Amino acid sequence: MGSSLRAYLLSGYPDYLGRLGQELARTAELRESIPGLVSDNPLQVPRALHLRDLAIAKARLMQAAADQAGRGGNIDPAGRERATAMAAELSRTVELMSGEERRLLVQRSAAAERLADDTRVLMIVGCPILMLLIGFPDAWCPTALPYRLPGCSTS
Repeated sequence: MGSSLRAYLLSGYPDYLGRLGQELARTAELRESIPGLVSDNPLQVPRALHLRDLAIAKARLMQAAADQAGRGGNIDPAGRERATAMAAELSRTVELMSGEERRLLVQRSAAAERLADDTRVLMIVGCPILMLLIGFPDAWCPTALPYRLPGCSTS
């Protein structure tokens, strides 16, 4: 998005404005989906809303700069500073959200590993106990043992 605006501002070639318009429309769809992506983490929802609001404000500044340049005017230095500050805030917010998502992923992965370990233990311990409870079929009884297993006939 920024590259289309820079290309237009440097060249004055209007085709870059068409690309900018397409990119702004595409990012509008993406930024509206951000809160839904983190809705399972209440800590992230306010950050996602802040990120979305920053992205909207940055898109408006970029559109205003394109409009200003299209009218033959110079880019407002204060607007450029605001856009730079917004880009920095966007980066900080994304980094903060990414760190939280990585932490949550590690936490969920550890929980899944514990669940898998518990399931393995239940399978190893539970299956033989279940076999004893439902009766050990004679067909599964080893005959070469010097002792009789519970549930096996003596024949």
